[in-house]
Amino acid sequence: MDYKLLNLLLRLGDFFAITPSLKEPQGHKRIRQVRLVLIKFFITVGTAMSIYYKDISRNYHMVKKISLILTDLVLYAFNMCVMMEVKKFKEWHRLLNNLKMIDCFLKCNSDDKKESLYTKFLVLLLIIFIITIYMCYYWTVVYGFLFWQRLSFTIFESYSLFIYTGCIYVILRTMLSKYKALKDVLKIIIFKNGKLYLREIEYLVSLMSETVCIINDIFGRSLALMISFATLQLINYFDYGLSNRSYAGDMFHRALTQILFCTLMCPILVVILTCDSIVDESQTILSMVFRSRSSFRDPQRRKELYRFAELFSQNRPQFTAARYFSIEKSTILKILETILTFLIVLVQF
Repeated sequence: MDYKLLNLLLRLGDFFAITPSLKEPQGHKRIRQVRLVLIKFFITVGTAMSIYYKDISRNYHMVKKISLILTDLVLYAFNMCVMMEVKKFKEWHRLLNNLKMIDCFLKCNSDDKKESLYTKFLVLLLIIFIITIYMCYYWTVVYGFLFWQRLSFTIFESYSLFIYTGCIYVILRTMLSKYKALKDVLKIIIFKNGKLYLREIEYLVSLMSETVCIINDIFGRSLALMISFATLQLINYFDYGLSNRSYAGDMFHRALTQILFCTLMCPILVVILTCDSIVDESQTILSMVFRSRSSFRDPQRRKELYRFAELFSQNRPQFTAARYFSIEKSTILKILETILTFLIVLVQF
């Protein structure tokens, strides 16, 4: 498990009040609550300012107005939802404890890869931060204080969204590595060892299934809102690029700004693909166990493999966005379908 990177993300998330402080002293809880109230007040005021100063009442068609307002409201709902999920201390503790227990069972450590991921994340965060500072300076020169009135909230919350999505990705990537390690263990037990020790692994399968349920419980609603926000934001970006309206600033800086915000949302796409990879890995394990039954002549061993396959089938991972829809590769196609539908409507005006 990438404890070093996860600890960094949890610390950054605690700064934005989007993840719990798992080692916080009792005396600091009141300070955290006050900080949480202040951040909620800032987000509420920022959302109102963002909607008001975008001046959407005069220049845009009704569909464009709805798209812009929904984007800000969904982002606001996401932040309020995440701050509610921060209070799930027991679920967060169970999640981290389960991951540690699975680690002990499977003994799958890859320190080099963990260090590589940690370094890559720091470099990416530094590059995004430098570009953001430069773009804020440029657009402040172009628009003046109006730029901060319009986009200061969006910039702050885009970073919090990036950190939160990164935290989800690290947890999902850890689960993916566990299922791969489980597949390797089963290969050794089934194909290289004469004896079957499947009963010892049945508890591990149940523990992994429980961990996936906890992930759905903690992140399900926020994932639904994140995907909705990414869809609406991409609609606005494409409309911005395809429209013939005149905007301040040169083409290079406008394009760089759009690329920056798209980069901040790329982790959402990675999260969707990682969820799908975990489900695919579990299907590979199930198919391997079913196929291996024919290699044993002993009826007792076949029966034991069949029982394990049934148990694994009942505990297969499935990721949902608060049970509204399953998170898989087809989700990306649904996002693109929604974007194209909106764009067909928007380009007519």
